[in-house]
Amino acid sequence: MKKREIVNNWFKENWNYIIGAIFFIWWVVDLSIKLRDIGSHEYLWFCSISLLLVAIAFFIKSSTLLLSTLSILLIFHLLWNFDFFYYIFKSKFIITDKIDLFGAGCTPIEFIDGLRHVFSIPFILLGIIYFGKLKKYHWILTSSILLILGHVSYFLTSFNENLNCSIRTCLSVGRDFTGLKYFYPYLIILIILCGFVIGPFLYKLFNKCYKNRRYMRILKISICLFFILMVIAIFLGSIKYSNINHYYCKNNNENIFCNGANSNMHGIYIKYNLRDVKEGKCNISVFSLEKVLNSTIKDVYKDNILGGIIFVPKPERNTYVRLEANCSNI
Repeated sequence: MKKREIVNNWFKENWNYIIGAIFFIWWVVDLSIKLRDIGSHEYLWFCSISLLLVAIAFFIKSSTLLLSTLSILLIFHLLWNFDFFYYIFKSKFIITDKIDLFGAGCTPIEFIDGLRHVFSIPFILLGIIYFGKLKKYHWILTSSILLILGHVSYFLTSFNENLNCSIRTCLSVGRDFTGLKYFYPYLIILIILCGFVIGPFLYKLFNKCYKNRRYMRILKISICLFFILMVIAIFLGSIKYSNINHYYCKNNNENIFCNGANSNMHGIYIKYNLRDVKEGKCNISVFSLEKVLNSTIKDVYKDNILGGIIFVPKPERNTYVRLEANCSNI
C-alpha cells in the first residue's frame, strides 16, 4: 500500500478525533482567556461551553449531543452572526451589545477566539451528517443542558456580566425586565423553543436526509455555503478589526487588574478590578511606557470585587497602557 493511501485511510478513520482535538484545544484557550478576569464567570457562556460539548461529541461520535448543542446555538449564534455582519458594514449593532470583537481592548487572540461563533455551526452539521443514528431523547439532553446552565448562570452572574442573558435580555430592547420574574419565563421559552420546536424539526430534517440522497446533497451544499460564509466572515472581520484603534492593558501590578477597554472619538474607557483590596481608597494612575497619561475616574463600583472605569483622553493609536494602584486603608 502506498504511503499516500495509508495517510488517507488513517485520516478517514480518525478525522473526528482531529476535529474533536481542535475544539478541545480551542476550549482550553478560551477558558484561559476568560480566567484572566478576576471574579469573572465569562467561561460559562454557552458559546464557550459548546466548544467542550462539540469536542466530546466528536470524540464519542454522538450526533445526538451535536443536535442538542445545535438546537441551542442556532438561536444565539444566528443573532450574533447577523449583528457581526451588520457591524462590519454599518459600524453599529442593532440586536445586541454583547459582541466584544470590535472593542478597543480586544486583543488579536481574543478576536480569533470570538470567531468560534462563526466556526461552530458548519462543523456541527458535518458531524451530524457523518455520525448519523440520532436518538429521540435529544429533547431530554437539550432541556437538561438549559436547566443546569441556566440556573448556574443566574446564581453566579452579576448584573453587568449577565451570563447567557439570564439576568436581563441581551437584546437592545426590554432591559427593564430583570431578576426572577424575567429568568424563569426566559428559561421556559428557551426550553420550549430549543427542546420541543427547533430540536424535533432538525431531528426530522436530518432523518429525511439520511434516507433521501437528494435531500442529503442539498444539506451538503448548505454546509459548503456555511464554510464559504465562514471564510468571508473571517476576511471581512479581520479587515474591520485592523482598522480599529486598539489599546491593550498590561497587567503587571499586583494590586490592579485591567480587564477591558472601549473607545469613542473622545478617548478610551478602561475597566479595572482591584485585587485583594476589600476596603480603602486607591489612587489609580495610567501609564504608556513610563509616561503618565491624563485620566479621570468615571465610575466606581463594588460587585464581588472593587473596581471601576477610568477615562483616558485620546492616547496614541494601538498603544499599550499600564495601570497602577496606590491603595491605603481607611
